[in-house]
Amino acid sequence: MIKDTVKAIKSLKIQGATNVAKAAVNAVISEVKSKNFRSRDQLIKSLEMYKAMLFGSRPTEPMMRNALRYIVFNVSNSPYEDVKSLKKAVVTYGKDILNLMKRAENAITYIGSNFVPKGATVLTHCHSSTVVSILKSAKKKGIHVICTETRPLYQGRKTAKELVNSKIDTTLVVDSAAGQMMKDADLFIIGADVISSEGSIVNKVGSNSLAVLAKANNTKVYVAATLLKYDPETLYGSNEPIEFRSPKEVWSKPPKGLKIINPAFEVVSKQFIDGIITEYGVIAPENVMEFASLKYPWLYYQKEG
Repeated sequence: MIKDTVKAIKSLKIQGATNVAKAAVNAVISEVKSKNFRSRDQLIKSLEMYKAMLFGSRPTEPMMRNALRYIVFNVSNSPYEDVKSLKKAVVTYGKDILNLMKRAENAITYIGSNFVPKGATVLTHCHSSTVVSILKSAKKKGIHVICTETRPLYQGRKTAKELVNSKIDTTLVVDSAAGQMMKDADLFIIGADVISSEGSIVNKVGSNSLAVLAKANNTKVYVAATLLKYDPETLYGSNEPIEFRSPKEVWSKPPKGLKIINPAFEVVSKQFIDGIITEYGVIAPENVMEFASLKYPWLYYQKEG
């Protein structure tokens, strides 16, 4: 189960920070339930190994890291010595973090859909299950959504398909036309894979360029993301690594000697973000660390060297 999940995350069969985190937690629960451990030490060491394997599946996934750390930290610090109780603890803490994710998602959907004005034109980039959920909930307001196709893997098509299937007025545009469409947008809403301590976020490459264009067109920029995507390690000077994917995703048979760079993500500076739509309301980027520390103090208990 762990190896299959790692493979699925690496190949993007599982994509989106929330989906990756849920898949990782479920993989750990299933793996632990299926194994026979001889001792507490063996179970804890196996948990650490599963965590390391899943951490290695994608570099830009703090929500997954936070979720797995929550499980490993709490199980490792539990008073149980017998394997049976420890296995139950893994399931319990796994379900706890999954329920926390679900409650956060529901709250963001509610807050975000209330935030979208009636009849608004919303531009979005790539695919975010959180953003899609907000837009579906705001459908009754008669919104129009513009999706970028998001090359080279066209994740924007997934967004467009889900919205059209929900009977939402949707337009798909090539990435290079987004600037032209931005002048017609009331809001630019994107998800995030990472929220940093100083309020910047990491999202699909192209997000920062579009945020700059939004500001130039006086279009408000909002990020929809749970505080569970906050990366506490950025407080200590650690920069979230940017994943670079295979050049073959861009051009399968390029001319010999051509160099192709294919970054998957980029940083969106806080100066271009008007607010972050979280489970605790719409927060100014500069206040995100305070809210994360207050609402999820356990994030800091698990910092690794």
